[in-house]
Amino acid sequence: MTSRVGHELLNIQQALQHTFISTGGAKVVFGTLLQQIFYSLGRHDAGLDDIGSGSGFCRGGLADAVEHVVDGLDGRLRMMPKYRLVLSEPVANFLRYIDELGETIPGPVLCSRSAFATDTYTNAFFASPQHAQEIFSQSEEVRRLFDESAITEYCWALLCMTVERNTHPALALVGDEVRADVMQTTISFSDHQIVSPGADEAAARCALKCCMFDAYLSHIRREMVAAKTSRLALQSRIQALRARQRRLSRETPSTTDAVTLQHEIHELERQYLGEGKRVDSISGRLDFVARKLSQPDQFISSERCFLRVNRQAAKLEPGSEENDTDLKLSKIHIASHQTRVGALVQFPRAELLPKPDMLKQADLF
Repeated sequence: MTSRVGHELLNIQQALQHTFISTGGAKVVFGTLLQQIFYSLGRHDAGLDDIGSGSGFCRGGLADAVEHVVDGLDGRLRMMPKYRLVLSEPVANFLRYIDELGETIPGPVLCSRSAFATDTYTNAFFASPQHAQEIFSQSEEVRRLFDESAITEYCWALLCMTVERNTHPALALVGDEVRADVMQTTISFSDHQIVSPGADEAAARCALKCCMFDAYLSHIRREMVAAKTSRLALQSRIQALRARQRRLSRETPSTTDAVTLQHEIHELERQYLGEGKRVDSISGRLDFVARKLSQPDQFISSERCFLRVNRQAAKLEPGSEENDTDLKLSKIHIASHQTRVGALVQFPRAELLPKPDMLKQADLF
């Protein structure tokens, strides 16, 4: 390793010892290990290719990240003498993948009342300025962020939405003639969700990366349980077929039945011994975790997408002379969930709506 890379890794190691970053005079607390790691990676922009090389970062931040993974999945993995060695490279690759994924989210988009009148993004995302205020004001995480930091003027977060397309006849200029039967597709956004708010862009992206990291650990836990359940079901099925095979051997079964039964047993045993099913032993579970951490793209991925619309949210075809804007968004895929689009957004504290007075609302009824 070159001295430059070694120096960069040393800087990352030192940065992990700090729990505060400066944001215009304010102090934002990165209280978790993962937040410190992702902030350090983004801040120094170095050492990503050498995370798993066994140098400073591996002995410090990466080792702690491995322990975080083990704590989140199964503490019994520590019974394996070389569990850190087995998991270091997969965890390093996982950190790198999530870090790069979080940085690809486009933004920020200012979601304010004034922006609604001038910004195509805000105008397309929300039905009205009041709608934008309601979405952010209904988020408990947004309110908690502002409550915990009185000097924070803006909230940054990932805004996830579902894209809806509606095709209908509309007025359009065709040549020199205005026609009312031209089919037009309008784009609208629904099911808004505010994810991982932060006091600045760095904090929001770090919180988002931590959210994705821990979400994948939860996914791995569910897959471990499903694999073990499936293995038990296979074992029970094999035992039943073996019993049936013994009964048939005492009779005079047809050759076809015996061959079919043996083939079914052989196939189930192959599945039983499959790599993905061996989670009933500690060593098998460790291999399972290492393999899953090496395949994060099978759980979560993101790709850039562009929606070309005008101020009326009508989808425009390439080459249209009408004033339009390409909405640059991220299309986010998470396991079996519905694909959604998202962008990093910014919302001002001054436009947060007051908390509803539950007593007054009760009086209305």
